[in-house]
Amino acid sequence: MDYQDTFAVDGGGRHHADAWMHAAFDGSAGAQALWRGVLQLRLRSAADRIAGWRVEERTPQRLVVAAESWHLRAWLTWAAYADGVEVTTHVTSRNAAGAVAWTTLSPVHRAAVPGVLERARRRLRA
Repeated sequence: MDYQDTFAVDGGGRHHADAWMHAAFDGSAGAQALWRGVLQLRLRSAADRIAGWRVEERTPQRLVVAAESWHLRAWLTWAAYADGVEVTTHVTSRNAAGAVAWTTLSPVHRAAVPGVLERARRRLRA
């Protein structure tokens, strides 16, 4: 693994991990544009996917989703707790292009995730 970070938000109430991911990314054209366009992640709609990401593990408290491109692999781990969620992003480069892409985009990612989680918290409290 080349990169890992973790962010958390409290105050959303008790919800399953997949509800948090849906609240964060359903209808999020900006995230889709970044994932598909810039990172070239192979995302597709299917029953076993959330926001195009393949579900690798799902329990009420934990959701692991993954996506790949020719130059990197990314996965998100959502861990729901009594009144919030923690999300960990993992990225592994497959080649130099992946390393350059993620090095360039990781500051944008770190700046965006707190806002994404806050939006999810507001949606779940509504």
